[in-house]
Amino acid sequence: MPDLRLNQNLRMVQTQKLALTQKIRQALEILQVPSMDLENLIRQELQDNPLLE
Repeated sequence: MPDLRLNQNLRMVQTQKLALTQKIRQALEILQVPSMDLENLIRQELQDNPLLE
């Protein structure tokens, strides 16, 4: 007599994605700047954008 089986499976998958805003990207870039170059970067940003005073 053949062995008859019926299998039913249900699988749920959850996925998360991280979206980096422009502000977060800029912050990450600044954090990667060596400390010796950070002062020069700040001076340059102040020259480029007078609203940062």
